[in-house]
Amino acid sequence: MFYFSINIFVFLLSVFQCLKPKLKDYKLFILLIGLFLVLLVGLRGSNDEYTRIFVEAPHLSNFFDDITIAVNQGFGFAFICSLISTLGFGSQALLFVFAFASILIKLYYFKKFTKYFLFAVMIYLSHTIIHHDWGAIRAGLASSMVLPMIYYLHKRKYLNYFILFIISFSIHYISIISILLLFTNYRFKSSFLFLLLLAGYLFSHFNGLDYIINFLNPYGLIPPQLGNYINWSKYNYEVSLLHPKILQQLLLSLLLIYLVHKFDKLKKYYFIINTYILSTLFLVSMSGFAIVCFRTSIHFISVEPILIPLIITCFKCHQYILIFAVIFFVFISYLNYVHNQALPEYILFVRN
Repeated sequence: MFYFSINIFVFLLSVFQCLKPKLKDYKLFILLIGLFLVLLVGLRGSNDEYTRIFVEAPHLSNFFDDITIAVNQGFGFAFICSLISTLGFGSQALLFVFAFASILIKLYYFKKFTKYFLFAVMIYLSHTIIHHDWGAIRAGLASSMVLPMIYYLHKRKYLNYFILFIISFSIHYISIISILLLFTNYRFKSSFLFLLLLAGYLFSHFNGLDYIINFLNPYGLIPPQLGNYINWSKYNYEVSLLHPKILQQLLLSLLLIYLVHKFDKLKKYYFIINTYILSTLFLVSMSGFAIVCFRTSIHFISVEPILIPLIITCFKCHQYILIFAVIFFVFISYLNYVHNQALPEYILFVRN
C-alpha cells in the first residue's frame, strides 16, 4: 500500500495538470517528485546481486589486477563500484548513484518531450519502474540512456550518441542493441512499420531464433552473457502473444501505425515512435525465449510514458481522454502494487 499511496499523490497532480496544463508550478512539482524518488529508490534496503558484486569489487588502485567482475558485468559498472568503494562509501551509495542518474534522466526527457509530463511520470510509476529502478538498477540506467541517445540522434549529434552508447554498454551489455537506434532516425512509412511487425511475428512463428542459436552454438559464437539468458531454463519458456504486456504493446503499436498515417502531428515524433516499434518488434520476434524477449524489449520501453500522452493529444477532446487514461493507470498501479504485490515491503537502508 506504501508504493500505491505515492502513485495516488502523482495521480492527483496529473489530473490537475490535464485540466490546467499551462501552470508553471508543475516544473517545481516534477523536480520535487524526482528528488523524492531518488531518495526513496536510492536509500532502500537491498541485498541483491549488485550489492554482492559491490562487496567483491577491487580497490581502484588494483582495478586491472583482477578484471573478472569488469568482464562479466561491464567495465563501466565495475569502475563505478571500485570508485565508490575506494572513496570509502558502502553499497548504499551504489544504489543512490544509479537511482539519481536513472530517474533524473527519465524525468528530464519526460519534461522535454511532452507537456503532460506528470502523466508520463504516472505511467512510469504504474509499472515500468518495477522492472527497472526498483529491481535491475543497471538495466534501469541503461534504458534511461536510450532517451538522450535518440534525442541526440534526432539532432544529428552523432558523437554525443556514440559516447552515450559506449557508456551505456559499459554499464550493461544489453545496451549493445542500442546500436539499432541508428535506424530510428529515419521517417518510415506506416506500411513499412506494419510489415516489420509482421516479419517479427513470422520470425517467431517459424522459430527463427532457434535456427540462429543452433547454427552459431557449435562454433562457439554465442557470447557468454547471451548464453546465460538462453540457458536460463527457469525463465526461458515460450510466451504467447496473448500475454498481457505483449498484447498491450502490440495493440498500441498497431494503433500508433494507423494514427501516424492519419495525423501529421505525430510524424514529427518519428524517432520516438520508431523506438517503441523496435521494442515491440523484440517482444514479438523473441517470444520463444521469455527472458530474452522481455530483457531486450524493456530496454527501449522508456519511451512509452512519453508516447502515450503524445497519442492522446492528437484527438480533439484529449483532456477528457487524458483524465480517463490517468485513472486507468491508477488502476494498473493498484493491480501491480496492492493486488499482485509486485514489490516486497519497503525497507530503509541496505542491511550488510
